[in-house]
Amino acid sequence: MNCAADYSADYHIDKGLKYLSLHLKDHVRENIESCFYDVIQFMEEAKKEGGRVYVHCVQGISRSTTMCLCYMIYTQKMTLEDGLKLIRDKRQIANPNMTFMAQLIWFHKRLFGPSIDSIPVNPRVFLVSSHQPEDPYRISCRLLMENMYQGEKSKMLDPRAVFII
Repeated sequence: MNCAADYSADYHIDKGLKYLSLHLKDHVRENIESCFYDVIQFMEEAKKEGGRVYVHCVQGISRSTTMCLCYMIYTQKMTLEDGLKLIRDKRQIANPNMTFMAQLIWFHKRLFGPSIDSIPVNPRVFLVSSHQPEDPYRISCRLLMENMYQGEKSKMLDPRAVFII
């Protein structure tokens, strides 16, 4: 799984390896969570076929760690803290950026929290669009984590996009 396809080519694709190539940026504005279910499906398929998954990004600190954590949270019902401790026991420099950590927390809350109402965003607005310009056919649905109404002012939705409210 190549989590930094902008920086790193799929070097061994000619050797018959299957790749999931994600054009993710290690940036606080990246919505990495929109790829979680693709990642989980890719890992589960490899497992069913008796294979293994090598997950990498550029330095193996943030993006790849986040993807491993999302899989552990989903399949093993692990908390973020327990998953991060387990990963850091093997790779001490593992350290998802603060936005990725927040997205993992919300992911866990949606999966295992007492109620979807624990997510403090109202109304819930989902943006449906391509995830990255480099990969226009990878469509994702992302919860906009900002309140659309703040006092007298409301935020405008881009008319070129599709939203689910």
